[in-house]
Amino acid sequence: MADGTSETEIRAYGSIASIPKETWNGLVGDAMPFLEWDWLALLEETKSVSPDSGWLPRHVVIYDGGEAVAACPAYLKGHSMGEFVYDWSWANAARQIGVPYYPKLIAAVPFTPATGQRLLIAPGQDRALRTRELAGALHAVADASKAAGIHVLFCTEEESTALTELGAMERLQHQYHWKNPGYADFDDYLSRFRSRRRKEIRRERKGALGAGLRIEALQGEQITREVLEEFYLFYRNTCDRYGGWDYLSRGMWEKLPTAWPDRVVLFSAWEGDRLRAGAFCVRKNDRMYGRYWGHQPGWQPPKFLHFELCFYAPIEFAIREGVRLFEPGQGGHHKFSRGFEPELCRSAHWLMNDRLRRPIEDFVIRERDEVRARVAGMLEESPIRPKED
Repeated sequence: MADGTSETEIRAYGSIASIPKETWNGLVGDAMPFLEWDWLALLEETKSVSPDSGWLPRHVVIYDGGEAVAACPAYLKGHSMGEFVYDWSWANAARQIGVPYYPKLIAAVPFTPATGQRLLIAPGQDRALRTRELAGALHAVADASKAAGIHVLFCTEEESTALTELGAMERLQHQYHWKNPGYADFDDYLSRFRSRRRKEIRRERKGALGAGLRIEALQGEQITREVLEEFYLFYRNTCDRYGGWDYLSRGMWEKLPTAWPDRVVLFSAWEGDRLRAGAFCVRKNDRMYGRYWGHQPGWQPPKFLHFELCFYAPIEFAIREGVRLFEPGQGGHHKFSRGFEPELCRSAHWLMNDRLRRPIEDFVIRERDEVRARVAGMLEESPIRPKED
């Protein structure tokens, strides 16, 4: 599709593989790792993202004079699974008044509740102009697909503000993030807690390793296919135990070492030479993201092993490696008492039907006030004391 000028062209692609890797990654730059061509291509190649899973790629790229100047990862969907901006009540409201809610177009990274750029704009470009063009392109794709809404998920504050000015509704939720102001080591981090909480964390770490387990952070060539086969079983076991949707196929785990070798950090628990449990994290520059955790089917993990693999060992790694921000994923108020601070997360939404949009717009206004008040209250009660000069 074209925008009506002789220089600018907008294209929507049904697969990331149709876009040259260097073109897409040139726009991603230092942005979050889950936007990189290799990750998106791996999801599509291994059918984790496919029509069968309800994810139809509709990636948008804007060209100016033949050069790619902006892009957006986008998917047409007939359900809300794997998004983590929960809109089930919106879909129910649509059914109650007899209007469609699906299909919908989302600008997002599949199965990834992590904040990052969704509007990829080349350096030196007019951001306001390219943002308007990307928003217009999403609307054009939505119109062509008869989508009932457009949802830009886990976008940055700058993007949310710009899209709100273009008519979108901003929705807020919160997560818990760990921030590193420059800790010397884990004990330095613990020193920021009050004495009682500090002792509790030490007791949890000791309890996690009480069965003689050792914890290792695996990277690069240490992450073999055999290790990833075990992690796939851990992942499936967690999905089976808690009724989750196993989004990532076996093929994705098998191909991960060669397709994305430099981003993954696996926090693993070993009993002798047996890999018993682990947590899957992703790192890029000074940020790290927690994704999945699980343990061997039929094996009973010691108490607090989840906290060790998902929180404490990654924090220790982050301090040692100079990671400044660790996002461990969605939900979990238990993270707050372990030093993770509440952080606002944003999404921007257009709903095409006015009968549905008006009441939901009223709802998100009230919801924003409630989320801001909740986060402000938690920050006042943070277990982390300000660092003394």
